[in-house]
Amino acid sequence: MDAAASFSTLTSDAPGNSEPTQGADAVLRLADIHKRYGALEVLKSVSLRARAGEAISIIGSSGSGKSTLLRCVNLLERPNAGQIILGGEALKLAMQRDGRWA
Repeated sequence: MDAAASFSTLTSDAPGNSEPTQGADAVLRLADIHKRYGALEVLKSVSLRARAGEAISIIGSSGSGKSTLLRCVNLLERPNAGQIILGGEALKLAMQRDGRWA
């Protein structure tokens, strides 16, 4: 298995929650996240929804993109495409004059 991971919709396995959360109940939503390092596509079309109080596990082999996904969620990495939406607002990173993301 190569280092590139391809995920579709990830869901919580909490009792009674067989489908991703929809609408206003979604606190955190990832929509079609892509992340590349040069020619290596590490994240491809990752989407998920999580409500307050849900526990979500990200499982995969070493090098499959788990840490990269979390770094994108907490804005330590900038996705190449897609949106991270928190409380209904898309999070955006802006390039500062010194070249750092803020």
